[in-house]
Amino acid sequence: MGPLPARPEGGIAAYLIGLLASPVAAHFTFEVVDTTVPPRLRRQRLLRPSLSLRLAAQLCGAIARTQPHLVHIHTSDGAGFWEKAALAEIAHAARRPVFLHLHGGDFERFLTNLSPVRARLASRVLGRASRVLILAEGWRPLLERFAPPERIALLPNAIHTAEFAPPSAPPDHRTRLLFLGMLSERKGLDDFRTALQQLSRDGTLNFEVDIVGGEEVPGARAHYETSFQEAGLSRWVHFHGPTFGEDKRRFLHHAHVFVLPSRAESFGIANLEAMAAGLAVVSTRTGAIPEYLTDGLHGLLVAPGDATALAGAIARLVADPELRLRLGAAAHRRAQEYDWSVVGNRLRDLYASVLGTLSAASEPAV
Repeated sequence: MGPLPARPEGGIAAYLIGLLASPVAAHFTFEVVDTTVPPRLRRQRLLRPSLSLRLAAQLCGAIARTQPHLVHIHTSDGAGFWEKAALAEIAHAARRPVFLHLHGGDFERFLTNLSPVRARLASRVLGRASRVLILAEGWRPLLERFAPPERIALLPNAIHTAEFAPPSAPPDHRTRLLFLGMLSERKGLDDFRTALQQLSRDGTLNFEVDIVGGEEVPGARAHYETSFQEAGLSRWVHFHGPTFGEDKRRFLHHAHVFVLPSRAESFGIANLEAMAAGLAVVSTRTGAIPEYLTDGLHGLLVAPGDATALAGAIARLVADPELRLRLGAAAHRRAQEYDWSVVGNRLRDLYASVLGTLSAASEPAV
């Protein structure tokens, strides 16, 4: 259970699309219950319960029709967590083991700020799961307050790295910075704007910026286009909206530096795509990012919200092409460790740890 829209905005959707096209899908049959929240329900929250009821009906129907051996539920924080908790109860009632797969950059803050009553409820939800899958090892100490330690498993995000293979030669035009993600404060766009303001005052740096992504909330693009314009950055910054597939890869292959200055992040799969494309990455120490991107080896990391440090890291890479190439090459090698051919085996092992050892010829539906 997870979002599977036609246009895969967001990390969970990208993960599910990758999973369905991965080697894991050759060994299991996946029945997907799409939990995508339509735009109209994002704008009118009073209608959201109607989606929850529909998802509950879809899950009941899928269980009755396919008799699955396991229900794997992908959940974000906030209201989405409680919705998925109710769906997990349906699976438990049907006597199906449940995997709860935790996504969302604010999950740590969400769990930490729960009231005592809600914390006990969250402990019931997470404690009943056969496995609680986390994206960052740093989440483990907190999750062990809510679920048995032996049921918590690290499963990083994965991509098909070959899709993002770098071009044979880097682009030779002036240094191009790329931001790829949802337009929001959480993704650090306000800090990016401040950093670019500082850089624009240095007449020796020659760069352009592409900002590519959809809106986390309606009106976000208009807000940020206006704020960047008011900051005097129109000369350097270009907004492009969301892109997918080959169009997204084209942006990655025409960039020199990738910037994801998130204030809160669970994993940051866009970083991984940029690394697979051979780009030097500037990002922040939040979520799983420091676990797969080593500062000074695969890219440069700064503290979340530190616009001055962000500007300094970007300036280093704009001014030093050799450093960009060295970091980009190391990042490309590191990304191979997160290919679906590698991470998929870990997921297979987790399924087998609950379902038992299964032969490729007789593995049941999931």
